[in-house]
Amino acid sequence: MATPTRNQALLSAARFVASASVSHAVTYFVAGIIAAQALGYAALFEQPILRDYYLPSGSVDIVASGLAQLVRGAMFGLVLLPFRGALAATRLGWLWLWLLFCAIGVLGTPAASPGSFEGVLYSRLPLWFHLVALPEVMLQTLAFSVLVHRSLRAADHPLRPALRIALNALAVACISFFGYTAVSLAFAFAAGVGTESGADPDP
Repeated sequence: MATPTRNQALLSAARFVASASVSHAVTYFVAGIIAAQALGYAALFEQPILRDYYLPSGSVDIVASGLAQLVRGAMFGLVLLPFRGALAATRLGWLWLWLLFCAIGVLGTPAASPGSFEGVLYSRLPLWFHLVALPEVMLQTLAFSVLVHRSLRAADHPLRPALRIALNALAVACISFFGYTAVSLAFAFAAGVGTESGADPDP
């Protein structure tokens, strides 16, 4: 097998980082929307202690949040670059990646974050909230791990045509949704419409 040139290697790395970035942003927002509706985040974050820890639901700048998640996903992609070969070599690569997220990024994170051992020990957050916060994070990191692993094995283990078409359609729909949202927000900002806490446009 021919050794890839430096340009080919750089292009492959860039594609992987871009794919990881989009995969993280999409799974993050989909998991967040589902969890927000299922768990009633708007009321949940107004509970005692929680309202001192989190911003009110709906007050976060959507554009800034979206850009932050793209950057965060790119950071994941950069860190995973040296491990692409090991992850792609086994069909269980998605599981090892997900377990790594769970052990280091969720349960064993050094910060006292919700759902982590440190959070239970050193934060004032109630135990029930640590448990409530876990499903969203676990499912999002699982979906991200599966997408990353799938992208690594796509060349040597292509999907069935029908499934590939369905996934491509889903990807196009997600990208279109983000594009529509970005354009809508751009017009809203240009028109002077408030975006936080349901602010009304200036008279």
